[in-house]
Amino acid sequence: MAEPTLTKIRGLTNREYDACRDEAIERVKAKAGVKPQRKDFQRNYEPLFSVLDIFALLVGLSAWAVSSAHILIHTGQMAYASYQTVDKSAYAGTLWDATLYGNLHQIGFIVLAETAMILFAVMWSASKPQRRPNQHIVAYMLQSVLSIPFWLAVMTAIFVVVANVQSGIGALESILPPAVTIGLGIYAEGKLAELIRRRQDVTTRYLKELASWEAAQRNIERHPDFLPFFRQAIAARLQRKNQDELPLVVLRQAVAREMQREVWAYEDDSHIVEQVQEAMRSGANFTQAAMPQSMNLTLEMMPVKSGNGHGTRPTPG
Repeated sequence: MAEPTLTKIRGLTNREYDACRDEAIERVKAKAGVKPQRKDFQRNYEPLFSVLDIFALLVGLSAWAVSSAHILIHTGQMAYASYQTVDKSAYAGTLWDATLYGNLHQIGFIVLAETAMILFAVMWSASKPQRRPNQHIVAYMLQSVLSIPFWLAVMTAIFVVVANVQSGIGALESILPPAVTIGLGIYAEGKLAELIRRRQDVTTRYLKELASWEAAQRNIERHPDFLPFFRQAIAARLQRKNQDELPLVVLRQAVAREMQREVWAYEDDSHIVEQVQEAMRSGANFTQAAMPQSMNLTLEMMPVKSGNGHGTRPTPG
């Protein structure tokens, strides 16, 4: 039995062609499904916190309380000394009393100490660059420390140590609380940085899927799955219409031929009209002259693709 050729393949009618498009659209809609939700992309990560963190919290609160008490003494003394330098007889405007002035310095510096240290450490960890495979460790370290959050974290850590040392208590007693606070701050920074990284990972995957879903709703024929589904629908209908198991090469040619109907229909045919008119004047057979260039199918043209690599039918201007 002779192998069927492209010229022997019966083409689709416009109604059959449109039915293939509708089938592809329905498949894309079914695949896109309902609008994705952020909770759908949550992963079962290993828990960030364990029983050990309970003891870390107790130690951290104790160290923070002792360190804060030392900072209260230090900042209270500094606030008192600063307040005494004010010449009230030559002062214009609002002047807080010594108690309020001292309280603001004490509370403000406590927040600016341990809390700010952890905050800037987390900001630095979240913003520092990833080391490249071929990057020297020294270059990576220099690149990592050239960061404003890093130096703000260092300054607040130095302040905590200095404030404890200058509070007037013993050397070991003044160094131990800030050392524990800084150590647990680094430990908490790692936990918080990992939590931020997990949230960013979920956000990235969620936004990618949401963009695909929105593309399917906005213009379904631009969805990356539309063209493959459309080709499959045309191929299946061609197989049924011709009641034969067509060879793959011939089937691909036939599918491309069907899709070419939308390519040449929107082409500028002014040059073709000129060719037809010239053929009519000369009395020659103008069938080939009137054939659009896009209808000269070759294997190199299969499958038809658009500039974005996915392929799509042309849109009328």
